[in-house]
Amino acid sequence: TVFCELKYYWSMLVSNRYGGNSTFNSPFDYLKACEETNIEPEKKDFYKHMATTHKAWQLWKDSKLNEKIAEKQTANKAKIFFEDENFTMVFPMTAAEFIAEGEALNNCLGWNHYADKVANEDRIVCFVRHKNDVNKPYVACDIYFSNHIEQYIINQFYEVNNRTPKDV
Repeated sequence: TVFCELKYYWSMLVSNRYGGNSTFNSPFDYLKACEETNIEPEKKDFYKHMATTHKAWQLWKDSKLNEKIAEKQTANKAKIFFEDENFTMVFPMTAAEFIAEGEALNNCLGWNHYADKVANEDRIVCFVRHKNDVNKPYVACDIYFSNHIEQYIINQFYEVNNRTPKDV
């Protein structure tokens, strides 16, 4: 059966006989990824197929995450967008934008859990930028809605190296 063959190949992978550890934790992860991405599981050249399947699956997962982020952030922007003569809000629409901002500000925003929180929870992440340079990262803001008091709460509001901005 396919399962017996997968079990055999998996034991070979674990023993490093066919190139070491896989990108999946088990054959079941591989089969689930094949099912989610409509890829036919391969019996021959199993390890090579696992690696290419993992890449396809990761791209598929990333695209689904980005779709959810864009949907939520579009709605979030409609709810809370604000700007004045000096500052404006920018809403990240992809996980890559979270990562880039986190790297630029040297903070944990770039860790994927923020993108996941926006996509899967009632969290809002926005970037506050100087209007005269909207492409330059300045402040990252993490906001949530409190059902208890029925208002938005700023959870985090930091500039580079998690410092509190002085001019906002």
